[in-house]
Amino acid sequence: MKIFKKSILSITFLSMTLVTAGCKKEISTEEIDITQYEWEVKEVNTSEDSYDIDKSTYFRSDAYVLKFTNDTAFRFNTSVNLAGGNYMIEKKGKISLTYSLFDEVNALNALENMINEHLFLIINQVTQYEFSHKTLIFKGDNGKIIFTQKEED
Repeated sequence: MKIFKKSILSITFLSMTLVTAGCKKEISTEEIDITQYEWEVKEVNTSEDSYDIDKSTYFRSDAYVLKFTNDTAFRFNTSVNLAGGNYMIEKKGKISLTYSLFDEVNALNALENMINEHLFLIINQVTQYEFSHKTLIFKGDNGKIIFTQKEED
């Protein structure tokens, strides 16, 4: 009986140790440096509509990807367009982006064109961001863009 109790205690302790070791601390907006990652657009929300981005339908691997290229510059691709410019993070959670490069090519799909237009309008008016559970959210007067961290190729 004594051996049985010791075995149960050992198994319980081992299980709790494994569970605790498997838990990672959640990183918050205040802790993450969003500029160290590339971000894929997953969803675009305006006051009227919401659009999910299905990257599997685009031939470009960098379609709908935001990348911070240095301490002040960013690059943002849609399905067929490219925008770039400068950003400034005033403090954690506060960001502004300004275009200095922008091309506008119409996609063949009308819905895709609408999504691209909304993205450029929203990103131009972004004033804040939040990070939680591997999700980055840009918010502005024209809506919000939801990103996830881009997986390594």
